[in-house]
Amino acid sequence: MDNTFNDLVEGTYVIRVFDDCGNALTKTYTLLLSDVTFSIVALEQPNLVNSCEETTISHLITAPPESILFYPIIVDYTISLLDGSGLVSFSRTFENGPEMVLELSEIIQNYDDQIFEIEIVVEDQCGDIVTNTEEINPNPQVLMTPISSICVSNLNITVTNLFPAYSLEFAEAPVDFDVSVYTDNTDGIYTELSISFEQEDSSLPYGTYSVTIVDSCDRIGTATIDLVEEPIEPVITASNGGCDLLVGSLTISIPDREIVSATFTEAPSAYENTTPDDISEFISEGFLIIDELVKGIYILEMIDNCGNTYLEEILIPDLADLPINVDTSPNCTSDTGTLRIAGSYETVESVIITDAPAAFSMPLPFDYSEAILALGIFFMDNLPVGSYTIEFTDTCGNEFMFNQSIESYTSNPLIYNL
Repeated sequence: MDNTFNDLVEGTYVIRVFDDCGNALTKTYTLLLSDVTFSIVALEQPNLVNSCEETTISHLITAPPESILFYPIIVDYTISLLDGSGLVSFSRTFENGPEMVLELSEIIQNYDDQIFEIEIVVEDQCGDIVTNTEEINPNPQVLMTPISSICVSNLNITVTNLFPAYSLEFAEAPVDFDVSVYTDNTDGIYTELSISFEQEDSSLPYGTYSVTIVDSCDRIGTATIDLVEEPIEPVITASNGGCDLLVGSLTISIPDREIVSATFTEAPSAYENTTPDDISEFISEGFLIIDELVKGIYILEMIDNCGNTYLEEILIPDLADLPINVDTSPNCTSDTGTLRIAGSYETVESVIITDAPAAFSMPLPFDYSEAILALGIFFMDNLPVGSYTIEFTDTCGNEFMFNQSIESYTSNPLIYNL
């Protein structure tokens, strides 16, 4: 018995099914007609072709989501050169086939090495029509890709859509490029689809490379690439924030490289060594780290593990005038607050309160150094609110004095929006 109902309009249907014993099963089904129709996708051309005169073209016709393909399906092909000449057309009818995906495949004649256009128009049983147009280039396709490793830059060439074997020739290259150095191939004839021109310890010369390949059908493919040396900038940190007014520190790294040699070619007059001065002893795991350098201007020459040379001007600045690092906060439950002091240059060594509000119970001046934490930071809570005068020293011997108010907690209900 045919259980297919055709030409139904959109709406709700009650379907009752009887078995051989007369038992019935009822189900309500709502039929919605969708405007979404099937789609057509052109498949990529194969990497290797097996004919010089013909090309196989393939497409997929795919049903829309939660639907099926409706047969018969009629496919009209129109093939021509890009200017419209050489027109060829034909049709295919599929009376039935897969419900979800129908694959189309046709072998067509090439127009020698000329690019041509294929238009297919597909119509299903419902009268829905979808069109797909694509250009077919029968010539080899060539892709040139730079390959970078830590110290060298090499070149990979990938070819597709060709009839092997094929010849490869560099039509343009830097004057110091010798192809025999970067490949073992001696006759320029290849069958593989991917070729690498590389040396483990020698980078290809930077510049423009153009290649021409000719396959066994005498079809030609070309490609061009510019190999450009990307500049690498050293990361330099020169600072003066320590204990000595006249001495700073220097740290240098080179991205994706390791420093193997470093030499001061020029230095300030107060620098104790004669220039040029080899300072490679301060290189650790590829980084240049010097903790004590007299302030002033240096000229530094470095060499990385790839043999590249860097010439940098370094300034060790005057000691920075850093602000005192003090923070206070009120206590939510009493008329007290907290006080935190951190050293701006080095860690806190001593803290003395020389003036305080009347509620402060300790005799003045009061040495509060016992409240310095192991990290070298002073912290004390439950200090009465009011104004304080505080003296402290850091481990560099720097002395500081400042006035600080500890505020009480104030509730402001107007800031809430409930």
